[in-house]
Amino acid sequence: MRGVFAKQFAWLSFMLFMSILIVGVSFVAASSGYISAMQQASLTKNAEAVSRLVSYELTERRGQLDPRLRISLATIAYTSDTHILICDVRGQILMCSDGPFCIDHAGLYVPEALAQSVAEYGAFSEQSTLGGIYDARYELAACGMDFDGQHAGFIIAATRASETKALAAAISRIFLIVSFIVLFLSSVSAYIVTKRMTKPLKAMAESAQNYARGDFSTRVSLSPNINDEISVLCHNFNSMADALQRLEELRQGFIADISHELRTPMTVILGYVDGILDGAIPSENQNEYLETIRGEVSRLSRLVSRMLDASNMQSGKLTLTRRPVNVSEQIRRVILGFERRIEDKELNVEFTLPDDDITVSFDPDSLTQVLTNLTDNAIKFASPKGRLGISLTHKGSKAYVSVLNSGAGIPPEDLPFLFDRFYKTDKSRSGDKNGLGLGLFIVKGIIQSHGESIQVTSENGVTTFTFSLSMR
Repeated sequence: MRGVFAKQFAWLSFMLFMSILIVGVSFVAASSGYISAMQQASLTKNAEAVSRLVSYELTERRGQLDPRLRISLATIAYTSDTHILICDVRGQILMCSDGPFCIDHAGLYVPEALAQSVAEYGAFSEQSTLGGIYDARYELAACGMDFDGQHAGFIIAATRASETKALAAAISRIFLIVSFIVLFLSSVSAYIVTKRMTKPLKAMAESAQNYARGDFSTRVSLSPNINDEISVLCHNFNSMADALQRLEELRQGFIADISHELRTPMTVILGYVDGILDGAIPSENQNEYLETIRGEVSRLSRLVSRMLDASNMQSGKLTLTRRPVNVSEQIRRVILGFERRIEDKELNVEFTLPDDDITVSFDPDSLTQVLTNLTDNAIKFASPKGRLGISLTHKGSKAYVSVLNSGAGIPPEDLPFLFDRFYKTDKSRSGDKNGLGLGLFIVKGIIQSHGESIQVTSENGVTTFTFSLSMR
């Protein structure tokens, strides 16, 4: 399970990192482009403003530039953090914004391509050193100026490209710091969430190893405030563990019971046979002992047959043949078969059948087995001189058979497991010295195989089994 946690955490961390990386690259590229575009737009506006000013001066002074214009250029350049050049149509620099005494730029020529582009398109923008006029790359924006409706030159507004890069770098650094903080917090959250998600899985893996060794005592702890798929899985896992533990207890009890049930008649048979063979039992008494041996063999046969029926029931190999069956007649025959046992216990029989016989669709032998098992249990666990009731009713297309007795009853906590294989209770089955806990399991299997249902209730010492039958 450690591998699941590592893979899950690594995958979440990778996805977080890639998401932040993609967003970061996109943001830096977009912000750099936006800053560059805004810078170009600002330079263009400054160039256009100066172009209007210079065009006005040329018109007012008949093509001459007032030297005092440098002061205005310097003011505009200072407030807008730009460098301004005034060029003629050939690209020669006539004036700049460095002040009245600038000697670095006056008389120099800008690249011819720039002058031609402005003359042709009226504007120009790029990032360059302006043919070596600047010692570093500048963001440039050029705009033409007119005199008497004719192209008279152009204005260049420039700012250092490194300043634009510095602003973009500052934004990138801020984003990088924020991204690392977000990545760290996200990774911690992913670690906690992944740990919380895989912790129950790890617990289930450890519990499963204990189950494989036969220890069904461990359970996966559940958080009462969480109701998600993993919590449902843990709950079902614990339910499975409860079922396995109960089945293991039943299995161990069954092994103990079957060992006892087989050992007792085999010991009796072996003792009587040895007595007959070595002459310890007189010949005139051998028939009596042979009858006892026969009874024990019959008992062994019934035990084996009962286990075989249970095995066939669970594997779905039980062969059933539906035929019309007179259930009223079947009940009468079963009751007659238990007449002696009923008289021995002096039970008060409450026998209720409808006036008309009821015919159902059922396997005849299986119906006899169901009625026999339920009646046998009812007599076995009934109190001496207690009640034994068998009734048959019908409603719509269904018939209902009820078998009840009065006795110790069945504890409420045992009712959900009463039809489980090998299940035996201490109180309600205290008189069951020979049973293996298979009778009710077989009864329920037969009834469900026919598409019917069976229920049991036990209140105030009266236990009632009721099952349904489909009428013909």
